[in-house]
Parts: sequence; structure tokens; C-alpha cells
Amino acid sequence: MQCPQCHSVNANGALACTMCGAPLGRRLDADPALPGAGADDDIYVGPSYKLDSRAAHDPNELKRRSALASRFLLLATPLFLALMAGIQFRAEAAAYLRDMLQLEALTPTQFLLVLAGTGIVLNAMLIYYSARAAGGNGLLAAAVALAPPLIPAGYALLARRRFWMPYVCLLADGLILAAAWFIFTNYAWLTLALFLLMIPVIAYHLSGCAAVDISLSLGLLHYLSVAWVCLGPAVLAGWCLVEIGVMDLLANSLADGTHFPSLSEIGRQVYQQIGANPDRYQMALLVWLGVILLVWIKSVYENLKFPVIHESEQAEVWTTAA
Repeated sequence: MQCPQCHSVNANGALACTMCGAPLGRRLDADPALPGAGADDDIYVGPSYKLDSRAAHDPNELKRRSALASRFLLLATPLFLALMAGIQFRAEAAAYLRDMLQLEALTPTQFLLVLAGTGIVLNAMLIYYSARAAGGNGLLAAAVALAPPLIPAGYALLARRRFWMPYVCLLADGLILAAAWFIFTNYAWLTLALFLLMIPVIAYHLSGCAAVDISLSLGLLHYLSVAWVCLGPAVLAGWCLVEIGVMDLLANSLADGTHFPSLSEIGRQVYQQIGANPDRYQMALLVWLGVILLVWIKSVYENLKFPVIHESEQAEVWTTAA
């Protein structure tokens, strides 16, 4: 790959020139495993597509892209802050808003519904602008994601996958867990262990089976992104079980052959423990979810600020650079 600025030869796939440090373009078809690779409309994606081109030097184009990125940030920031504050304060925030806005009837349940709606809108907006940052439209994917049961389909459409694929995978996950429930009726700890092992797989399927593609399209390190998104829930669930003593109970039952509680009993213990000590679990959820949203917002903002260079413009880019 030749640098468009100093014309030094760099390794294929390099993100920056080793001589002058100028960012290098990275095409979607650089990875043949990605959907649509090799098509005529393949695009330069990720924050590494800041190549010299006529579009990049056009003041009007730069102003338009900057305005688009700024508008996205102005919309995403208050939604993100509202979501994080709502998760942290829950009923306390509901009471505060009720007093501040002089609302007569804003129950904690109603506040949680508003909080869920805020998260759904922010998620759909991120899907839409992620598609725009990568040179697509994404309006259909964002519209689909406004319905909570269809959020995995929205992620799949964003990554140009079949919308029904995540539901087939989730159905298979459910059948596996259901079979384990009936087969290991007297050994609920085996079903629990299987569920913990399957949490990363379920999380990946909930992401529309597209966590890798989405992170690559935004220029992120896909292995770190997928590990945080998929392994994070498993770590949080394991920590929660340790905190309420389920793991100790499991160890003791295996050691002396005593009765291990059923999954329904474990579920009630988890619910009661989280209800009795919500702050520590809310903070863990806040950190995990906050990192995902912050990185997502930052990546989309950076990508929106620079023009997307299409495959058809490649010859023009190199001609202009020369």
C-alpha cells in the first residue's frame, strides 16, 4: 500500500504510514470474511479512511460532515447522560423529577418505562448514524430496532446480515437450555453451569450475530469489543452468584452430596439480593454499559467527521495524491 502523502510503500492493511504517519485507507473488502466483500460499492470504513481526496479538500464537504457529526453528538450526549443517571438513581430520580417538574403521578414503574424508552431511542439512533458513518443509510435497521424484540434484527441489518439469523440462533440456545433443564432435573447446578458458559454465546446472538462486523465497520479492535460485549454479562452474572453465596452452596453440595437448590430458587435469591442491595449491582451495570455506549458514540462521531471514500473513487484518490 502506497502512502498518498509521501508515496512510501507500507504493508497492506496498515492504518498509518510508517514514514510520515499519515492515515491510510482501509477498504471493507480487505477482509474477505466480511459480508459484501468485493462488491462494487465497498467502502472505506473506520477512522482510518482519512485519505487525501478532492472530497477531503472540499470546504463545503468538510463543513457538512462536521455539522453532521456535531448534530449527532448533540443528540446522543443528553440521551446517554439521561440513561446513565436513570440506571444509577432509579426511583430516587423518579421522585426528584416528580418534585422538580411538579408531576402528580410519576411512579417508579413509569420512570423505568421512560428510562427503557430512552435507551431504545439512543440504541436506534446509534444504529442509524453507524450506518451513515460507514457510507450506508441504515434507516430500516434503526426503525426495526425501535421495537425491543426486533433489536437483534436491527443489528443484523446494520451489518448486512439476514434479519432472521439471530432468532434462529437464539431459538437453538433456548432449546439447549430447555433440554438441559429437563435432563438434569435433579442436578440443577449442571444447568446453571451450562447457562453461565452460554451467556457469551447468547450475548453474541443478541447482537444480531454481528458484533465483529459492526466493530470492524467503526474501526474498533473487534476482539476487544466482542470480548467486552459478550464476556461482560457472563462476568457480571458470575460475580452476582458469588456475592449471594450460590457458588459456595454449589461447592458444599458437591462435597457432601446435599441438595442443591433448583434454578427457580436461585432466581428468587438473585432477585431478592439485587433488590436488597441495588447500588453495587447498578454500578457494575453502569460501568459495563457506559463503556459500550461511550466507545460507540466516540467512534461514530470520529467517523462522521470525515468523508467516506467509495471503491469507485479509488483511482481518483491515488491520481489526486500523485
